Amino acid sequence: MLVDPGNRLVADTLDGEWHEKLRTLASAREERERGREHDQFILDKAVHERLVAMTADFNALWKDPDTQAADASD
Repeated sequence: MLVDPGNRLVADTLDGEWHEKLRTLASAREERERGREHDQFILDKAVHERLVAMTADFNALWKDPDTQAADASD
């Protein structure tokens, strides 16, 4: 509103570009957050699968007759 009337078109153009950049920034931030949530889900799934595998490995080791008490303390 304080722009010289002769420069009003330039000011309006710059203002429009500024708001478009703000929308682009907000969109990028939202996309980044969705990506983080997706990555966290994948990490959680991978950790879960590894823990399940470790449990199976532990059970097999625990029940193995060749495993000695001394082996468990290593």
